[in-house]
Amino acid sequence: NILEIYLHMNERSSENGHSEANPLKGLDITGLDDKLISDLMQLKLLQSIIDISPNFLILKDKDLVYREVSKSFCRFLGKQRSQIIGKTDFDLFPEEDAAAYQESDMEALSSNSPIEADWQVYGKKDARWLHIIKNTFRDPDGKPIGVLCSITDIHERKLAEKKIRESNRQLLSIFSGVDEFIYVADFDTYEILYMNEKAIKTFGHFIGKKCYKALQNFNSPCKFCTNHLISKNNLGKTHIWEFQNKVNKHWYRCIDKAILWINNKYVRFEMAVDITDKKNFEKKLLQLSFHDKLTGLYNRAYYQEELNRLKTKRNLPISLIMADVNGLKLVNDAFGHHHGDKLLKLTAEVLKECCRGEDLIARYGGDEFLILLTKTPKSRVMEIINNIKAEAPKKRSANIPLSLSIGFAIKTKLGNIDIDILKDAEENMYKDKMLNFRKSHKEMIEFLTNALYEKGIETIDHHKKVEYYANMLGKAMGLFNYKLEELSLHSKFHDIGKIGIKEKILKRKRKLNPNEWQHVKKHSEIGYRIANSSPILSPISEYILHQHEWWNGSGYPTGLKGKEIPLISRIVAVVDAYDNMISKKPYKNKMSEAMAIKELKKFAGAQFDPNIVKKFINIIRKEDK
Repeated sequence: NILEIYLHMNERSSENGHSEANPLKGLDITGLDDKLISDLMQLKLLQSIIDISPNFLILKDKDLVYREVSKSFCRFLGKQRSQIIGKTDFDLFPEEDAAAYQESDMEALSSNSPIEADWQVYGKKDARWLHIIKNTFRDPDGKPIGVLCSITDIHERKLAEKKIRESNRQLLSIFSGVDEFIYVADFDTYEILYMNEKAIKTFGHFIGKKCYKALQNFNSPCKFCTNHLISKNNLGKTHIWEFQNKVNKHWYRCIDKAILWINNKYVRFEMAVDITDKKNFEKKLLQLSFHDKLTGLYNRAYYQEELNRLKTKRNLPISLIMADVNGLKLVNDAFGHHHGDKLLKLTAEVLKECCRGEDLIARYGGDEFLILLTKTPKSRVMEIINNIKAEAPKKRSANIPLSLSIGFAIKTKLGNIDIDILKDAEENMYKDKMLNFRKSHKEMIEFLTNALYEKGIETIDHHKKVEYYANMLGKAMGLFNYKLEELSLHSKFHDIGKIGIKEKILKRKRKLNPNEWQHVKKHSEIGYRIANSSPILSPISEYILHQHEWWNGSGYPTGLKGKEIPLISRIVAVVDAYDNMISKKPYKNKMSEAMAIKELKKFAGAQFDPNIVKKFINIIRKEDK
């Protein structure tokens, strides 16, 4: 055993007081056999290896006495080899450190495998970090005969690691206050090693847990952990992906910033940003791109996309129902667009109530709606239309029932179905509208006048009196029959625009303030728009607009004067004023006929046409006789 011989020769050399601890130096080899000489040459080689090794090499016997050391170790301690050989740790180091070193040596002697440790050892100048590997040498019988220590100076590495740790600590302290969610996870195990304050506050304290379990409630690594994992061979690359968190249901954009080497291991540095608002906005945009904002139904673009997708043979027959809201413009003009919008919403409700879940319902235009049906026989199409017509009048806005014109088309062949089916359904819808046009508008006008009566804005008695006196006056002035018909119609609807004025203002007992009066004056224009929206009232729309013009030009809304004011408007102005004066109103008491006539004379030539006032007074006096 070469080591045994080496230790023995080394021990003899020390006992003989050699100044150098080299057992081969000055050794007389006369008479030794070749085998022993070869072994001794190997010992010489071992000594050379020990001397030139950059690591600290130490050889101790079983009693933990130094038997050989490398020159590098001698330089570290600042001692000669002779000052170390034959000594123990207690001769070279402080007692506490020596005890620890020998305890480690004893552990190595009793172990069957090498042991490793990092020690901070005090040398000649200062303490340095050393990495120590200890291995036991045994004789042929397996008994320990010594310990070989290989020591690597890792002081610079330890300092570098300390700097990295300090740098990481400072970096993480910076991350603690940022608004993004940041966490660091072990590359291989996915265990969360660090979370900043924002991440802890949002998700909870999950340090030590698997990231996929903590953040997404998965039992195994998710596709984002595996598919987007950055290779250790490409440190520093960045991946970005989006996912919905299973814990708080929020959407996040995850930025896998880098794979870092921290504390002797690879870690994933990840940053997540809450993009829930962005996702909701995108969802809203998508919703708006294919849906009508007012009714919530699909829009024209979506209908076209779906028709292109559904026009296949297996979906034949394909049917299209078109519905149009009757009198929508009239309602908008009379009551405001909010009531018109309500009619559109009510239409959507009716269509959804009467259709199947798989039927596509879309708002095609302003007041037009489409229902696209696939694999639907004509009997079922007619059933849906009849249900719609039955349910629509039950829906009301401003006490006006919903009225729809409906047409349909059925195609059993593809061809130019996207063009033909819409064209045919639209033509049939317009036929239905024309058949019921006057009827629906007449009903609408009746509802408007009844609304005036119900609110107490006007009375049936007042309209009858105005119509009666106006006809008498018109005949006395020699009007043709068609003009008398217009006069009669205007007598009933001259103040129809008041339906759009707030009831509390019209019924106010005190004198109106300037703002309230400006509001009331708008009824002439409202009435004009209502009349233009109705084929029944359109002939008298100009008369309604100029009903409150004055003879001297100081009236409203356009300031016409004299004969610029339509004759029928001038006639009704006189008659209407007279009946209002002799009738009780919320804001005044009624006058006698004599007082009313006196007022007409007073304002003749200013407010009223003086010629008409004169003729009307003559008619009233004849009536009294």
